[in-house]
Amino acid sequence: FILDANQDGVWADTVAFWGRDAGDNVRLLNANERVLLGWLSAVDFNTATPLGLHPDNPLPRNLWLAEDEIGTLRAALGAYNQLMAAKAASNSNVALVDINGFFNEVADAGGVPELGLTLDLFTGGIFSLDGVHPADIAHKLVANEFIEVMNSAFNANIPEVSVSASTSMMSQRPNVDFTRVKESGLLSAYENAFSLFVTQD
Repeated sequence: FILDANQDGVWADTVAFWGRDAGDNVRLLNANERVLLGWLSAVDFNTATPLGLHPDNPLPRNLWLAEDEIGTLRAALGAYNQLMAAKAASNSNVALVDINGFFNEVADAGGVPELGLTLDLFTGGIFSLDGVHPADIAHKLVANEFIEVMNSAFNANIPEVSVSASTSMMSQRPNVDFTRVKESGLLSAYENAFSLFVTQD
């Protein structure tokens, strides 16, 4: 964490996060561990040792996930998805909309290139500014997944929701200066530290 020429706080190119593990040891988080977005509301940058960015002020266990915890979450997600698929397959009046599969495809493609959407945190356009919930354009894409399944499974003729690049988050929030945010280096530093579980099997 450094100050730029305007004395604004910005991130260096590489950010190392420190956390307190289950054994009460302070250590660097590795590349397969994830900081939770709640850190953003807990960190105070007006200090010499911002939360998680200095070994003297490590992240508490409730603000980061260790590899084994991520594995547990992924296993639970997979089990729930299998259960839902089995239930849908056993009832001809039910059709499964595989939203997990949809977001896996989006993740594998790095976004929705034809709409200029990327997986970039905050500015990619797929997720809202909280980094978790889908942005308006992503809700339209999800709605179209439902419509496609209903049209196919139930011989419906529901028109798809109109989706275009002009409806992306970036164009809907003209008062947010994303250019300055990007130039500060803030987003590129988070890119690998934060992730969403959208790439599960």
